[in-house]
Amino acid sequence: MRTIGRIERRLGMPERAIVRFEHSLELDRRLGDRFWAAHVLDDLADAHRAAGDPARARARRAESLALFEAMRHPAARAVRARLEADAG
Repeated sequence: MRTIGRIERRLGMPERAIVRFEHSLELDRRLGDRFWAAHVLDDLADAHRAAGDPARARARRAESLALFEAMRHPAARAVRARLEADAG
């Protein structure tokens, strides 16, 4: 599901990608998979930005960062940099 969303986003269909990512996020949360939920939230941020919703993009990126930091995952550094770029 996430892969299809990434393809849709790259093909210029961010609204369709958002639907895919939201479904993927719901499944990850049901399974308790914080790792993939954090990645999907980061993908959602990119899709919301592409759809012209920078506030929602920043909110999703912040959620992603919070999960990565809670897991002490090294991806937090890159997500933090993207969040700062989103704000700038």
